[in-house]
Formats: sequence, structure tokens, C-alpha cells
Amino acid sequence: PLLPASTTKIATALVAISHFSQAEILTVGKLDIDGQVMDLVEGEQISVRSLLYGLLVASANDAAEVLAQNYPGGRENFVLAMNKLAKSLELANTHFTNPAGFDEYLHFSTAEDLARLASFAIQNKVLAEIVATPKTEVVSEDGKTVNKLTNINELVGKVPGVLGIKTGWTI
Repeated sequence: PLLPASTTKIATALVAISHFSQAEILTVGKLDIDGQVMDLVEGEQISVRSLLYGLLVASANDAAEVLAQNYPGGRENFVLAMNKLAKSLELANTHFTNPAGFDEYLHFSTAEDLARLASFAIQNKVLAEIVATPKTEVVSEDGKTVNKLTNINELVGKVPGVLGIKTGWTI
């Protein structure tokens, strides 16, 4: 088992899409997030679909946290749901402690488990469409904030046959 970094967001997306409707509007809470972000602002209202694009295209850690914050019971219950998902997919060597993929004790997975998770996720038409998007824009509900998103997976849209999925790395 190793640190899964942002590939964690595959599980985050699966939990989010199983609970929220894509059209549901979530409110951004207080955030103190490092790394890749969409620059979401406390109080901003944004659709789950837009957050999924931020999560899977731009690898936005703030999108992961907003999805988790708005889950019933908050972030803690969201992470529990991620671990229930891992168990249901028989990812025996995977455990999550956060929705973004930050390096933490007991946050781990294996290449085999991540391949199984990715294979399951790519079967979801919505997620498959999102991860195959090279560039897009998402807009807050009030239209005041426009986020230009570029896929972190540099092969998407450039190498024929690449369907896209979440990438991740850690230092």
C-alpha cells in the first residue's frame, strides 16, 4: 500500500454522485485547503455537477472538501461512505481518511485496488464524460464566479484512445 494522492478523488466522485443530484446546489463552507484548487469562496453556491468537473478535471481539493462538507453528517460521514464504497468494491488494501487525497497516516491504496476503482468509475457515463474533458468552464449559481478548468491528465484530448481518469502524485 502507498499514498494514493489525488486518485482518491475517484472514490470522492463516486460517493458524491451516489448521494447528490448533479443539479443540486451546494454552499461552500469555510475552507483552508492547500494544493490544487478552484478558488471557491465561502458562501459561494455552486452545482454538484460543477464541483465534479472541478474535482475530476482540475483536481481541485476545495471541490472535494465542499462535497464532503455538504454530505449528511459532514466530512466525517463522507469519508466513512468512501470506506464503505472501498469495502463494497473489495478494495482490501485501501483506506481513506480524507476526500482530496492528502498524505495522511492510514490513507492508502494499491495499484490493483486503484485499477479496480477506476474500472468501476469509468462505467458511470457522467464520470466518464467528465474525466474525458480537456478544458471547460464552470460558473457559480449567481454567475459572478467563472472557473476555467484544464484537465490535469495531460494525455486527455492529445493521445487517441485515452479515455481519461484521475491522475495523482505526491512528494
